[in-house]
Amino acid sequence: LVVADKVDTVQDLVKYVNNYRGDLGSSGCDIKPNEQKTLDGNPAIQIAYAGRFDEKTRVSAIRLVAFKDSTIYYVHYWAFNEFFEPYKVVFDSVVASLTLPKPKVVAKNVDPSLPVEETEKFQNDILEITYPSNFSPAIGKPKGDVQFAVELKGYRQDCTLDVDVRPAKKLSLEKVVEQNSKSIKSTSKGSATIGGEKAIYFNYTPMKGIESRIYFIVKNDKIYRVIWNYYAPMKKSFQPAFEKTVGSLRMK
Repeated sequence: LVVADKVDTVQDLVKYVNNYRGDLGSSGCDIKPNEQKTLDGNPAIQIAYAGRFDEKTRVSAIRLVAFKDSTIYYVHYWAFNEFFEPYKVVFDSVVASLTLPKPKVVAKNVDPSLPVEETEKFQNDILEITYPSNFSPAIGKPKGDVQFAVELKGYRQDCTLDVDVRPAKKLSLEKVVEQNSKSIKSTSKGSATIGGEKAIYFNYTPMKGIESRIYFIVKNDKIYRVIWNYYAPMKKSFQPAFEKTVGSLRMK
């Protein structure tokens, strides 16, 4: 488990660790002495403990905690009985490879609402996409048959790019487009190649002042749907950035 907890005030790392140790002690856990470590070059404290899960099961755990930029970061690993040692390599790999976020520096005289040239990457076992670094990904809660959804959004609430994934149920791209096009009041239609796959898209205007586009892609019996929206007067700034972002999409 890898967690980032934003705190309202500057919080001392030692105080956080002591509070956590107190909670563990109240639960009857056996706690080892703190170990001084680092996490992405930042001072960190490692807490190792073990306790009884039930009559036949003992749980062992490690939590490595660091504090940076008003945020508590921790990597937490736990396992039952004899599985703790062989699976600890996962914890070691995460700690060795983890990179904590760096403050985003905005150049002077640059409109912070516009997408920047610098990029960051989001990836998981479903997709990979590169986006402007002054945007942030937000993972949506799956609804209905949606398996995964992510929204990329910057300063402006009316300029977003969303990707969602759902089962294709053996439908072809053409059939998916046929079924969905009935509910889209499109102004034009086109095709593209994204991640080596054919995509069909529609341009439409959901409301005054907003221009949108929706792409449909089918791969591995999944429908990848990409939707962008931007404030029409800022088209010259947002459309090229969004086209670049969509072009970076790789489906898995």
